[in-house]
Amino acid sequence: MTEDDREEIVAEWVARGGGTSSFFETEAEAFLTFVSRRLDRPSHASSLCRFERAVIRARGASTMRRLIRPASIDSMVQRSPHADLVELHAPVEQLLEALAKTRRWPAICEGSHRLLVAPGIAGLVRDASPVEIALWHAAERPVPAKDYWPAARSLVACGALETVAGVDGC
Repeated sequence: MTEDDREEIVAEWVARGGGTSSFFETEAEAFLTFVSRRLDRPSHASSLCRFERAVIRARGASTMRRLIRPASIDSMVQRSPHADLVELHAPVEQLLEALAKTRRWPAICEGSHRLLVAPGIAGLVRDASPVEIALWHAAERPVPAKDYWPAARSLVACGALETVAGVDGC
């Protein structure tokens, strides 16, 4: 993204009233949502924007005491609003080096790295397994945990998924 593009986005954000919240997480997530709508997809900028939004949500949830209903094999599960599956189009190390301007931006590679971001993961992020990726995509709406067991149990435990109250999975 060029410097002129960055300045234009920030100016538009401020003109629309952005930057007035005293709550960092709320303001940062709103700003990143605003910016992400103006970015090309796929791009490193859009992936990094989504990654940062996911980390903000997961970090905020990791500091809250929350009731986690453990998943049973008969429960229904769905995505947690405090988690995300983020696809980066190059190795993380290369993206960080490019951000630090110690290397050029790498080429876009589809499906390079899929990272699970959730409040109960040590460091908030880790690589997602193929079954976790499939479960994440399916769990946009409630799905039977038994169809993805034991991955469903693991993702509920780390806060990536939630059990659905009042829905019988039998």
